[in-house]
Amino acid sequence: MRGVPWWGVVSSAAAPVLMVAGWTVAAGLQRSFDPVADTVSALAAPGAADRWVMTLTFVVVGMCYFVTGPWVPWGLRPAVSAGATAVLLALMTWFAAELITGGGQAGLAERIFGAALALWPLTVVASCCHAARTSTRLGTPRILSSTGVTRVL
Repeated sequence: MRGVPWWGVVSSAAAPVLMVAGWTVAAGLQRSFDPVADTVSALAAPGAADRWVMTLTFVVVGMCYFVTGPWVPWGLRPAVSAGATAVLLALMTWFAAELITGGGQAGLAERIFGAALALWPLTVVASCCHAARTSTRLGTPRILSSTGVTRVL
């Protein structure tokens, strides 16, 4: 397990904070927006007041994912990954069901699903940091390279 550089930690922690802050600010700028029924994409749609706020949020959060990306694929044990995937699939199914049936809670389902998606990279990076500390304490020798990546000797 490799360690995670500081910028991987910062970008993974910033993504969920920026996403929630962005949709909260964008929703507050609308004349009428129902956070339970309306989706966040409506905040960036043509006709939305100050739609640039949500558009910029999507772009900045996407950049955070891009920066965090190299640390995500190998960060969790298969069983933990499968559990997290099951939770995300359940949330996605709820969101899809709300959209298809018009149950009135599509916005709420989308926010919870979106928050879980935004937290996923942070969860993996935290797991990587924990595993790196644990294996170091257990006596696995490590070196810190010039790029800030910890490697097993």
